[in-house]
Amino acid sequence: MVDIAEIRLSNFARLGFLISMVSTLVLVVAALGYRWDLWSVRFALLTLTKYGAYGALVGAGLSLIGVGKSWPGGASRGLILSVVGVIVGLGAFHVIFQQWKMVQTNPFIHDITTDTDNPPKFVAIVPLRESVDATHEYGGSGLALLQRYGGFNEP
Repeated sequence: MVDIAEIRLSNFARLGFLISMVSTLVLVVAALGYRWDLWSVRFALLTLTKYGAYGALVGAGLSLIGVGKSWPGGASRGLILSVVGVIVGLGAFHVIFQQWKMVQTNPFIHDITTDTDNPPKFVAIVPLRESVDATHEYGGSGLALLQRYGGFNEP
């Protein structure tokens, strides 16, 4: 009979759990740091959130391997740690993935007007928008249709 104290904690369980938790913390810190004006939205979204989501997925994958290694009767301990790592990692990744999917499937409506047939012209903002290569013309009937019916839904 093998003494339970002699069975080591799975490195996959430990590393997967750690990466899942740190990545989830990075996602929370990204949002809070932007909210508290510590960094720009670009850094929060394109750097911290992106790598936090990838890290959460990697952590979940490693934890899943840890589940296999630490399954009862296996060579290692750490089943609960592995399962928590999978849940936390996949949960954090899922939240970010759903947001990314929403951005990919819905139009960017950055120019909303109440009069879609004869929208008002930009006046004071034109120099600023041209300095960042942003258009200052209304998107036309296609954008009006998206604005009126929301997303890609048919009327």
